[in-house]
Amino acid sequence: MLSKSQARAFFLGGTLVTFLIFIGIKFLLVAFDVMELKKANSFWKVSLISTLLLIIALLILLK
Repeated sequence: MLSKSQARAFFLGGTLVTFLIFIGIKFLLVAFDVMELKKANSFWKVSLISTLLLIIALLILLK
């Protein structure tokens, strides 16, 4: 049986990993749609920066 701190770490780690997987899938799906519309250059810059900022904010909040 897990202790309270281990259970919390397991829950937060699993939540973060699942969230990042879904964000990555969404990012790729939207990226392919936008590339088909020939707007990929600006999309990649904005999406990459916003995704990185979101991940950094989550990491800061989890500490």
